[in-house]
Amino acid sequence: MSSPETPQRPADRSGETTQAMPAVNDIPSRSTGVHQATTYAVPGAGRGAVSGAGFGAGQWAQTPAPERPGAPEGGAPSAPRVRRARLLLTRVDPWSVMKLSFLLAIALGVVAVVAVVVLWSVLDGMGVFSSINRIVNQVVTTPGSTPFNLLDYIGFKRVVGATTLLGLVNVVLITALSTVAAFLYNLATSLVGGLHVTLSEDA
Repeated sequence: MSSPETPQRPADRSGETTQAMPAVNDIPSRSTGVHQATTYAVPGAGRGAVSGAGFGAGQWAQTPAPERPGAPEGGAPSAPRVRRARLLLTRVDPWSVMKLSFLLAIALGVVAVVAVVVLWSVLDGMGVFSSINRIVNQVVTTPGSTPFNLLDYIGFKRVVGATTLLGLVNVVLITALSTVAAFLYNLATSLVGGLHVTLSEDA
């Protein structure tokens, strides 16, 4: 009798002939006695893998590629879940409030001085002060009297000095009032509770 021939796999699309598929591992496990399924990779089978199961039955099936974890059904993208937390502001540190209010008051004072200097320079460059002096002298000044000069009252040095003085006073007042307000807030929260604040993630 002639020996059975080893089955050959048909040639793939590229014209090359592949070797025969190895036999299924049907040796039982020592611990469970259950035959284990062995998975083989088949060239040209796509993304999936070929698995063999059973007792040498030679049945081969293509397993699909694993899907991404957490992917919604149908392929539609799901909206990200935004977490929210409701917190209660029960205490404000007076020392931190005093430092912050002091820096903000200084910044506001510097901005005020710069704004006044720029405004005075623009008005003087446009000749506004000269026009006001001429109109006032024509209406009020009598012959032989001293002519009126608006810059004696709102000169550059006088205006800048007054603005700087007001800025320093505002620094002291804003710092003191903010610190007192922090103490009052802490006292009020001990009696009636604090402010409810809801925080959420940026979507």
